[in-house]
Order: sequence, then structure tokens, then C-alpha cells
Amino acid sequence: MNSESLITDNWEKNVLPSFNHGYFQLSIGIALRQQENFSVVSASSIEINGKEYIPDISVYPKRKVDRLHDIIKMTDMPLLAIEIISPTQGTLELMNKFDIYFEGGIKSCWLVDPLLGSVMVLNSPEKAQTFTSGEVIDEIIDMRVLIDELFK
Repeated sequence: MNSESLITDNWEKNVLPSFNHGYFQLSIGIALRQQENFSVVSASSIEINGKEYIPDISVYPKRKVDRLHDIIKMTDMPLLAIEIISPTQGTLELMNKFDIYFEGGIKSCWLVDPLLGSVMVLNSPEKAQTFTSGEVIDEIIDMRVLIDELFK
């Protein structure tokens, strides 16, 4: 198998992250890892109704990491799935993905737009709040983080 096949097999629909996407994915992950009640993972595979999805960032209740026994596809849903808008993805595509995440049991979804410096917190497909300054507040999972920490 060539390296191009390996890359496309690991990313949905051949969507490859840009430099900024990767940078902010790491920045958001670092900021969220400061939350003591949660385990934060990047680009981890989850399975919903037999199909594989890879949120940019998944947030679980705090769990111990077992370095000897990895989990290839998570069947336990994260509390929070975060998607970061990149030049190769549209907002509608990500919103449709959120519908699937909610149907699968994920409690909250964030749509992060690095260009605008905004975070849209969705606690259901019909309930969203957008943050551009101060704290990002997700009442469903009881998380608060300064928006400036996400976009460092």
C-alpha cells in the first residue's frame, strides 16, 4: 500500500487538514487538556451505526490511558465532538456530521472557525450559541474555557 492510500484511508472523504487546521487542532487540544474532568483526544475514530467517523477532537469523561492496550475504534461516544472548519470543508457538511453525532449519542458539538476566531457550541441540532470573546461555555458538559486559549 502506498503512502497516499494510507493517508486517504485515514481521513474521511479525502479531506486533508491544512496547516492552520492542524495548528488550531493542537492548540485547542492543549487548552482543553487543562480541564481536569476530561480526557481529550485528537482525530480518534468513533463508530456510529456501523460507520467510522473521525472528529478533529473528542472529549470523554476522564479515563485512564492504557498504553499497552489501545482502542482502534471507540464505541463509547465522547461527551463532545469538535470539528474545525478548513478550506476543504464546508459548514453544511460539518453540520450534517453533527446531526449524525447527536443521533449517535454525543451530547455536545463545537464548530470552530479559525478564520473568524469563533466557536459555535451546539447542545442539539436546534440549539446553538456562538462565542467570539470571553469564555466558551458548554453547559451540557459543564465546561468553560477562555476563547483566547483556544486560538493561541
